[in-house]
Amino acid sequence: MPQVVVIADDLTGANVTGVMLAKAGFRAILSLAQEQVGESLGGACDAVLCSTDSRAFPPDAAYNAAFSATRSLFPLGPSFFSKRIDSTMRGHIGAELAGAMDGLPDGETRLCLICPAFPDAGRTVLNGELFVNGTPLSLSGAASDAMMAVKSSNVAGIVKGTMRPGREFLLEHLDVNAVRSGRLAGLFRQMHARGERVVSLDAQTNEDLAIIAQSAVSSGLGIVSADPGPLTYCIASLMFSKKKERRILLAVGSVTETTLGQIKHLEERFSVAKVSLDPFKLIDERLAKEEIDRGARFLLKAKENLLLIALDSVNPEKRLDFNKLAYIKKTTVEFLSQTVNAGIAEASRLICETGAVSSLFVSGGDAAIAVFRALKAESIELIDEVMPLAAYGRLQGGISLPVVTKGGLVGGVDAISSCVAYLQDAVRKG
Repeated sequence: MPQVVVIADDLTGANVTGVMLAKAGFRAILSLAQEQVGESLGGACDAVLCSTDSRAFPPDAAYNAAFSATRSLFPLGPSFFSKRIDSTMRGHIGAELAGAMDGLPDGETRLCLICPAFPDAGRTVLNGELFVNGTPLSLSGAASDAMMAVKSSNVAGIVKGTMRPGREFLLEHLDVNAVRSGRLAGLFRQMHARGERVVSLDAQTNEDLAIIAQSAVSSGLGIVSADPGPLTYCIASLMFSKKKERRILLAVGSVTETTLGQIKHLEERFSVAKVSLDPFKLIDERLAKEEIDRGARFLLKAKENLLLIALDSVNPEKRLDFNKLAYIKKTTVEFLSQTVNAGIAEASRLICETGAVSSLFVSGGDAAIAVFRALKAESIELIDEVMPLAAYGRLQGGISLPVVTKGGLVGGVDAISSCVAYLQDAVRKG
């Protein structure tokens, strides 16, 4: 049975979201007869989409269309529901959202997230205002639409102005600072606990949408996404992971304070499966293989889309003093560093060779060369600069993967998070 149901107010909009879901690995089918969708599709798809063709309807009819479509499709038992809205906020969005929420099965209380942002199409939201290619919506082409001219740029104002009389609802807004605060999932839970059911959100970038999606999933709440496609794509991808190969492996050999702060920021912004390898075991020939295998097995069983291999350096007892240890073991600092990074590299190889990840991030120059050798890469096609001193490319030969490399002392606290967002976007675009 389908895991995702999408109800749109016009057919071309439904197709936009459907194609995005298909790229995420879902078998997406647009039903042209919603009342017969259960009989005609059965268990043949992962995502069902339908259009009510109600964009030009007056408020009462728009409400009824969304209500009926929701009631028709929810017996299919979807886990995630999207009410697709136009990226320029045309139609009676407020009335349709009320109809969709009222059409949910009795007793269900979901939090509706409104975000018309579509950064790849030039639609962004800042301080509650919708912009089209940098121009306020009210000054864009949507303001002169012959049938449904939009005269405001304020998302909440547009929703409130298109509600069905007698079925108004409260609408909160969370700005970009709240979105990027690292506390968004908690804010969602607090709002839901207060009885609030609809919230609009700022989003200027695909990274913002990824944060909103991750926070929605992490909140544990039932969610209705009201968006033109990208947020639905992000949430559905996280919830169901239809393509395991869209996961990212992060191999971090650096143990600087800068890197530790960046890892902490990453874990606050994204859902991360992290394994910390014991460096003392990695330099012990009797224990190294077992420790490497432990780390690889743990990450291969994880459900998260970000898999992080790092050294156990938070615990002061696990921090290696290479100079002191080299003296004790009568070897060199270089040899010990190479041995530890070889352990990280071997764990990375065990994961990458299964096909479980689609891209790679490596922090630390010694770790990078060790990982690339373990993957039998022959060269790197250099493609782009992610940020100063961080490069994006593709490994050639061996296990060929897109990769971002970054020095251990490079960037601010959000540097690894930004590199992850870059990789996610690059893989999505293919």
